[in-house]
Amino acid sequence: MLDVTFLLVGFLILMALQSNQLVVAAGLFVVLLATAKSKALLLAALIIGGLGLLYLTNSADPLILIAGLLIVLVILVRSDSSPGPQGYYPS
Repeated sequence: MLDVTFLLVGFLILMALQSNQLVVAAGLFVVLLATAKSKALLLAALIIGGLGLLYLTNSADPLILIAGLLIVLVILVRSDSSPGPQGYYPS
């Protein structure tokens, strides 16, 4: 299953930073890091953290933030490209 909760939490992190809730954003980032089950999810969490840092330094163009979130979406989709369970067919 596609783990879009990472994308949702990443969006929530950016919204928390926009409203100057640094503690909330940091807590959500720690939750992302703690719940990363694979290398792809860890990479997605680090990209979201990088987007947060870009936003904090006021050097983030909105297009860069959107592109970063799209990159996270692509990483999540590619990491979930495994086929579903095979059906049981008796011989």
